[in-house]
Amino acid sequence: MSNQLAVNDVVESVMGDIPFDKPARVLWIDRMSGYVTLLTIETPPKRPWVFGLAELVMMLRAETVRKTKVRIPAFMLDLEEDLPEHAKDVREKNWGRIQPLLNTALPGEIFLSGRLGEMVAAHAFKSGLPRKTLYRLLYRYWLYGGVRNTLLPDRTRRGNPGVERVFVRGHAPGRPARYLGESDEVKKAILTDRDKEIIRIGFALYAKNKVKSIPDAYQKTLSRFYRAEHPSPGVVDDNAVLRPLAELPSERQFLYWGKKVFDDMTICGRP
Repeated sequence: MSNQLAVNDVVESVMGDIPFDKPARVLWIDRMSGYVTLLTIETPPKRPWVFGLAELVMMLRAETVRKTKVRIPAFMLDLEEDLPEHAKDVREKNWGRIQPLLNTALPGEIFLSGRLGEMVAAHAFKSGLPRKTLYRLLYRYWLYGGVRNTLLPDRTRRGNPGVERVFVRGHAPGRPARYLGESDEVKKAILTDRDKEIIRIGFALYAKNKVKSIPDAYQKTLSRFYRAEHPSPGVVDDNAVLRPLAELPSERQFLYWGKKVFDDMTICGRP
């Protein structure tokens, strides 16, 4: 990669040294003052910070810092024609909330020393929006690359926002299934982020009328992405995940996580 910096580049330390121990995105480059504004990629995001432009370029040339890529969130991957109208409405509403802070007469004004807080406070007063809402939208916009699709509704983050649920191996989430009053001993898989992304892709077959039923979509997902007959977990290629049969996502999990991604309006719109 080139040592030349550009807005939206992501940099990290090769050795994990502070302040680049976590990837940081370039939000603004002020060549006149010799500073670059960065936002550390972490959850929850913290306030943008500045670093010397010449020093950062020197670190890139010395290869103590490198450019890197970050994964695009699943909710941003849908094609424009596949987006439901209400999602587009949410995106445009969110953009309208922060546009006055970003499209200013003085380019990059919000990144000048002290201006972020002043501008957010003034806009909150004028618009009647909570400052917390404006900060949340700004940080999301910057964090994911400064494109409007960052402002789409993220249906993968429900429940306790910003908190990843961690489960002890062997103890599945939720109440144990029961059949005629007896506990069901079949294990439920503890889903990884990869599993949930696969479910999103598979459930789209049903939501977009490519299969007739949810069970059809579920079986096609297992056939495409999993190899249930394999005796132990492992990865066979970039797409297929090997799991014992008892540890595959269940059809109930497929339905639950699929509906988290595709709203009722999209599903009910099927003929």
